[in-house]
Amino acid sequence: MLEGHTLYAFLPGGASGGIFPASLADVPLDFGRFEPHGGFIGSAAVVVLSQHDRARDAALNAMRFFAAESCGQCTPAAWAPPRPPR
Repeated sequence: MLEGHTLYAFLPGGASGGIFPASLADVPLDFGRFEPHGGFIGSAAVVVLSQHDRARDAALNAMRFFAAESCGQCTPAAWAPPRPPR
């Protein structure tokens, strides 16, 4: 963490793995370890939030990303109805 920042929360699986409080930072980053807490490690691309960030903002950013971006390769995206034109 940068000087003056403390761990507030983290996303252990990138945008899709869930947002977890700093109190779970000691959970090993391994498959199956975050499922009991309602998430997963997915890509294992860890995103770290400090006390200067807001979990709400991170969640909204992830939701906006997934609403607009998809490669269409995973089953939910491949079988989802097409989005209406913007």
